[in-house]
Amino acid sequence: MSWRKIWILTIMLILLSGCGKVKEIHNQAYAVGMGIDYVDNEYHVVIQFLDFSNVAKTDQGKSSDQVPVWITKGKGKTIETALSGIYQTIQMRVNFEQLNLIIFGEGMITSKQLYEAFESLTSNFTVRLTAWTYGTQEKFDDIFTSSVIFDYPFSYSRLNQPNEGNQQSSTIPAITLRDFVWRLNEKTMTTIVPSVSLNEQHIFKESKPIKAAVINGAYILNDKTYKGWLSTSDLRGFIWANDESIRSITTIEEDKDHLIEVELIEPEIKLKKKKDALSYNINVNLRAMMRESLDSDMTQEKVKKKVEARVKEEVKKAFNAGKELGADIFQLEDNLYRYHYKEWLNNKHEKPIELANVKVNVVPLYSIEKFKSKKQDANTKREN
Repeated sequence: MSWRKIWILTIMLILLSGCGKVKEIHNQAYAVGMGIDYVDNEYHVVIQFLDFSNVAKTDQGKSSDQVPVWITKGKGKTIETALSGIYQTIQMRVNFEQLNLIIFGEGMITSKQLYEAFESLTSNFTVRLTAWTYGTQEKFDDIFTSSVIFDYPFSYSRLNQPNEGNQQSSTIPAITLRDFVWRLNEKTMTTIVPSVSLNEQHIFKESKPIKAAVINGAYILNDKTYKGWLSTSDLRGFIWANDESIRSITTIEEDKDHLIEVELIEPEIKLKKKKDALSYNINVNLRAMMRESLDSDMTQEKVKKKVEARVKEEVKKAFNAGKELGADIFQLEDNLYRYHYKEWLNNKHEKPIELANVKVNVVPLYSIEKFKSKKQDANTKREN
């Protein structure tokens, strides 16, 4: 055998031996969702796995058979010991590289063990820091086995794809694990973590109510301390005014004959500190579209003023709800820290940052016909 053939065989043996450690995709259990809670001094961990028949189902068209959801549970004095019980029984290697959803139980969010969970998630195995993160007081099993309409897999849920739902009806913005850790370690920031509840009132399958996961509020944390929980109603002004919102629909009803339904579009919020005072003005600019009105005498200018007054009222309500918890929903202190550092240094949490005034500017206010005629407007291209 020539030296040339020996070298070729040697290189082939090296390359082939490298492939021996490659794991086939079907030989691993892919975790896509994880719930972590802290109850009675123990960590409770629930993992939701990807079923490959779900993947085939969406790639090749829907199957008539409902695909089961696979979950595992473990508990222990640490997250690692809780996971070890799962590793012992699941029969397959667990892969966390596709983890897209992490839900913390209320017992975890309100306890100091939250930091241990962060450390375990970010250092002990390959968890994606881009995973969407929520809190809940519901059972993890119920959330992970809740339904998506048409029996689509849970990976199509709003929890897993928050940006899709946000375009049609905005709510409290979702937060990634990376942002959760970052914001919690920023002394001047208030962390707003969306909370999940279950709703059986809106989806029915042949008259049978179907359980679905919805955002019902948010857990509020500040300076590494849990401050409390606020509902979506409390935070309506925050939802309507924050830069991540795309579309919110509101009804302004003075009485049964004076009702208007308005769509608020892509708000922009600006914080402006008042000179020589620890207070801020909040300016909100947004577009709006009048969807429906029961008052035929209502002029466009009257509608505009009513919308501005309503948004202003809700922004103040959200700010005060946060203030009662000792939190700063609109991040006024963080703005002071970043752009007026000397004044922040002189204050250092001693006095709360006050809200001086809220100014809302609706420009323009569209009718549906005028809105549709704006062919250059990106929103006219939407499908709803």
